[in-house]
Amino acid sequence: MIRVAVAALLAAAIGVLALAFHWAAPAPSVTGPSVAGPSPALAGTDAAWLSLTIAMNDTTLVLLDRAAPRLTDNGLATFVSTLAVTHRAELADLRARADRAHLPITDEHAGHELPGIVTPADLARIEALPGAEFDARVRECLREHLEQGARLAVSEQLNGVDEATRQLAAGIERARRADLARLGSARASAWA
Repeated sequence: MIRVAVAALLAAAIGVLALAFHWAAPAPSVTGPSVAGPSPALAGTDAAWLSLTIAMNDTTLVLLDRAAPRLTDNGLATFVSTLAVTHRAELADLRARADRAHLPITDEHAGHELPGIVTPADLARIEALPGAEFDARVRECLREHLEQGARLAVSEQLNGVDEATRQLAAGIERARRADLARLGSARASAWA
């Protein structure tokens, strides 16, 4: 019940962000398109998705970096190390897309209890756990992050209007689904 309410709240928040970005977008140029200039500013769903996905990756990287030295499950440790590398590369692509579109990235999601975002309170709770409990909670947190990331990427593909951003979302959706499959098989004796 709580997850349904949080998911509904997240959907509403994305809608509000989409409207805010749409209203804040600069008016199109009346002098015609630039021949060699940067991409126009993003608005609506495209801007909201980009901003939220950057926040999700930023907070998840904190978890990945802190978890890596403490994990007792070798399969999970390998998965976490790989995920950190791919998330850093993804984050560079996301930020580059935001820069090309002149989208200011702020920390507007800091402290929000949203699915897929690891809060400081989440980190404190996870870090207080011992051994196998720590591993289990890291695994669960990553599963939530990957599932929410895939859902949001699908939403961007269906509702976004900027083709480059929709393509980026398609790549991230594929990555999230592949990561979920690897996470499901990441066990100390089964990681391949």
